[in-house]
Amino acid sequence: MIVQFQAFAAAIYNGWALFGCLAYTCGAYLFSLEKIVEKRMYRVLQVASAICVITAAYLFLIGVYEAIDWVNPFAGKGDELANAVHNPRGWFIIALIVVWPYLLVLIGLAMGFIAQRELRSSTRVLKGHSGRVRL
Repeated sequence: MIVQFQAFAAAIYNGWALFGCLAYTCGAYLFSLEKIVEKRMYRVLQVASAICVITAAYLFLIGVYEAIDWVNPFAGKGDELANAVHNPRGWFIIALIVVWPYLLVLIGLAMGFIAQRELRSSTRVLKGHSGRVRL
């Protein structure tokens, strides 16, 4: 079963798609969510949340795919790494690289949960408003 999953994930893996999903999920959707709800644009919220559910699922799948065979690229290079990185932000980037697949899984789960919650709530609101006639 793991072999079939790896074959499927390898078939859908694309670096640009991963970047686009990450940018939409953590960037566009997350930062526009409050404005969309504030302006009561429920149809836009429904579409944006549906897209975010799909992108979050992609991030989760690719994170699991990468975590299966993940090897720390800095394993055994502690002294060389300590001498090479002189900037405190450099350590942050190295930490992100070390936990990259697990970070993708976490982002996919968290944002998928938020998006599906917003999708359900916007669908409920739209169903409630569909029977009313505005004058």
